[in-house]
Amino acid sequence: MRKLLREYQLKNKPVSENHKTGRKKTHNCKSVLTRDREKKFEFIVNTSGDLMSLVDSNYRYEAVNNAYGLAHGIKPKQFVGKTIDQVWGKKIFRSIIKPYFDQCFRGQEVHYQEWFDFGALGKKLFDVIYYPYPPASKNVTHAVVVSRDITRQFLFEEELRRKQKLESMGIAAGSIVHDFSNVLTMFIGNLSLLRQYLPTNPVKTMEILGRMEEIAARTSETIQNMLKFIKSGKPELTVLNIADLLSEECSFSLAGSSVEITGNFKDKPLLIKADKHQLSQVFNNLFTNALQAMNRQGKISINTHIKTVKRNDNIPLAPGKYINIIIRDSGPGIDKEHLPGIFDPFFSLKNKGHGLGLAICYSIIIKHNGYILASSGKSGAIFSIYLPAAD
Repeated sequence: MRKLLREYQLKNKPVSENHKTGRKKTHNCKSVLTRDREKKFEFIVNTSGDLMSLVDSNYRYEAVNNAYGLAHGIKPKQFVGKTIDQVWGKKIFRSIIKPYFDQCFRGQEVHYQEWFDFGALGKKLFDVIYYPYPPASKNVTHAVVVSRDITRQFLFEEELRRKQKLESMGIAAGSIVHDFSNVLTMFIGNLSLLRQYLPTNPVKTMEILGRMEEIAARTSETIQNMLKFIKSGKPELTVLNIADLLSEECSFSLAGSSVEITGNFKDKPLLIKADKHQLSQVFNNLFTNALQAMNRQGKISINTHIKTVKRNDNIPLAPGKYINIIIRDSGPGIDKEHLPGIFDPFFSLKNKGHGLGLAICYSIIIKHNGYILASSGKSGAIFSIYLPAAD
């Protein structure tokens, strides 16, 4: 009844009144729809994992999304009104950020990748795009900045490139090492016979022959290392206590030296599934390198702990539980420019090195579904190894 009465009243209103009411209703509906769209858009922006910000032509923040605030450890509202150099510092703003903004304010869309150090996230590689606003305008007043964290993707790609490089080296070397090894074996054998048949030769001749034998022996050792590297197939996994394995390798590799061993690796048993022979080779290489770097004296610390790798961690590993082994020596360390290629085949910092020891270590750890990385502290080289924990 009320409904019918209302319809009758509307029908019998003056035309002008009906028209005004209709316009008011239309305006209200549009306002409601606009606010609804704004809320939905705001929800989309704030649930995105990408870092988004709106910056005016005076390099001041007008708005940022939740991800941007979390990355800096600051609430989004606290950015409003601040200049970019107040957040990033004048050096980074002038050298990296400002030139891209200036390009954007000239009406160009800008795309680049850069490493940035965030307080809450640490150092990350970001894919950054600057969009001029209004678009296709000669009078750009703002820049919309969208930044995506691609650190994990970058690390996975780097690991893939390194694996492909190792595989290519193996294929190229595998075709020649066997024949080369046979030739050297015969060469060394003939040198031994020559020593037997020429006992009365002058001392100088014997010295030259000794040098030849030493060269041949060193070349043969290099080839054997290459063969180990090429043939290091699928590991034969057994359950091992990493503390026992490390203790054995310390006793074997560091025998006769004055190196002091410290760390917590003996405190508790940590079980892994691994090939004992292959892992022994890894630790032997690392301890031998540390000995040589410290001139057979100094300290080596070995620490182990359980590490749960999560999907967003900057480690190219499947999520799960791992045993993390950290080996640190007190030598001179590794220069930063050498770190990216430290596991590459034939990369060596030693005058007489073959550059295969760490490449073999890397190959073995990767085949165990683990990961190894090198770094350098204030004093000494640091190698961090991740191996899947036994169930």
